Amino acid sequence: MTRETSQRNKYEPEDAKELLKRDIPPARHVVEDLLTEGLVIAGADQKTGKSFLGLLLALSIAMEWPFLGRDVIQGCSALYLDLENGQRITQDRLFQLLDGASLPDGRLHIVYEWPRFDQKDRGLERLGEYLDAHPEIVLVVLDMLVSVRPPRKPSDGAGIYEGDEAFISRINHLAVKHHVAIVALHHTNEKPFNSDAPMNSLSGSRGLIGGSSMNWLLHGSHGKDTADLYIDARELGIRHVPIARDDLHGGWLLDPNRADSVQDAPVVRATARDRVLEEFRQSGTSLSLTYLYERTGLPKRLLRDTCSKLYRQGQLTREREGDGLYVLAPPATQADVSRLLTPDQADQWEVLDSSRVIADEQLISNRLTSTHP
Repeated sequence: MTRETSQRNKYEPEDAKELLKRDIPPARHVVEDLLTEGLVIAGADQKTGKSFLGLLLALSIAMEWPFLGRDVIQGCSALYLDLENGQRITQDRLFQLLDGASLPDGRLHIVYEWPRFDQKDRGLERLGEYLDAHPEIVLVVLDMLVSVRPPRKPSDGAGIYEGDEAFISRINHLAVKHHVAIVALHHTNEKPFNSDAPMNSLSGSRGLIGGSSMNWLLHGSHGKDTADLYIDARELGIRHVPIARDDLHGGWLLDPNRADSVQDAPVVRATARDRVLEEFRQSGTSLSLTYLYERTGLPKRLLRDTCSKLYRQGQLTREREGDGLYVLAPPATQADVSRLLTPDQADQWEVLDSSRVIADEQLISNRLTSTHP
């Protein structure tokens, strides 16, 4: 068949019965019930954790961890286009999210520069070539969309809607062709948020929203520990996922206090915090970071951050400030709680074991620790 014949047949209508006979495989689910192949515009306000969410998603694919309580596709890899944060910040976040776990070779590809998706730089074509060379990749996280978007010129002739739709459709076509999910992190506009129409907060025209296979909107406030992820997808419909900060790792988890069912609860894995606290329980004395490093084999930076957070949460304390030694905090009792809180506040506390008290207010935990000489 000649190229001219093939081009002509592409525009020739077919009988719908022929379509019904065709065996078309379903869209690949990268994350069960949350993410399928195609382009996803994932928007959020500045400094609300969208980059952390994108990196956590890529790492979940690489490590085969559940993402926001949902199973991910197994045995595959992810590509993270880190075009804003750089190596130092991304390394810190990976240490934090991995929490001592070992990252398998070749499962998470990271690049820090990429050409724009235009005819001059051919960034989109290069992405297609990379996906051809690495068929194991099922997820591409693009941080951020604006970094590869061609600058809009008044002389282009096309309107804003047409330009957005054409640009987004090209990326979506590439994602569907290679059966991958491309999650493009994006900004929101300054319109008041409307939970009935959350995607109206995405920056850009309707062409940007309409050209993708799926849209995500992360709604939260800078510094807050809870947020809401809204999903609008052709394959999955409309979803609302309540999420909360993981105070140790800094990433996002499904919010157990707002999850719809027990199955939606986040999967708990052994953490650096568990291993550090166990060392203190077994030793019964003050320990240094050097000792903990020799005993656990965890990265020194992770140990430092973990001990610092446990100290701020009141689970570790110091015998003397500045000596570099931590010690397990004494147990807090209900009597301690009653001295510091009103009866209504005290009902929110639950004594779990001899080393920690979990509460809504971490600062009160530090106050409890300070009552023990």
